[in-house]
Amino acid sequence: MNTRGRRAHVVCRADELGPGQRLIAACGAVEVGVFNLGGEYFALLNRCPHKSAPLCKGVQRGYLTADEPRQISISASKEVIGCPWHGWEFEIRTGRSYFNPHRVRARSYDAARVSGQEIAEEDPSVPTFPVQREDDYIVVYV
Repeated sequence: MNTRGRRAHVVCRADELGPGQRLIAACGAVEVGVFNLGGEYFALLNRCPHKSAPLCKGVQRGYLTADEPRQISISASKEVIGCPWHGWEFEIRTGRSYFNPHRVRARSYDAARVSGQEIAEEDPSVPTFPVQREDDYIVVYV
């Protein structure tokens, strides 16, 4: 998991998000859906790329497959979330769409279970930005 350059946001205690459950949380300026899939944690932007619907409020289920007509099975390894407005489906683990996987994705984020000690040891400093005086102006580079 590459967390370099990203700010950590505590969304809940681990015991508040059981297997198969999800929650929606504000993480800075974005709202994400956090999912527990069998003890692994995944997060998606709570906005469908189609019409900006609250994606993570949609139906969560296993991916349906069929090798033959009327031989439907539910994949235990692929969980999808369906947009509540138009039904577009996205794989929770990757954000990949099932209707057009090469062009459309839901934004995904890293999610992990960490100990309270790890959170306590994080650097609580605020970000800094370069500042210069340019003639009569003070310029901040963000």
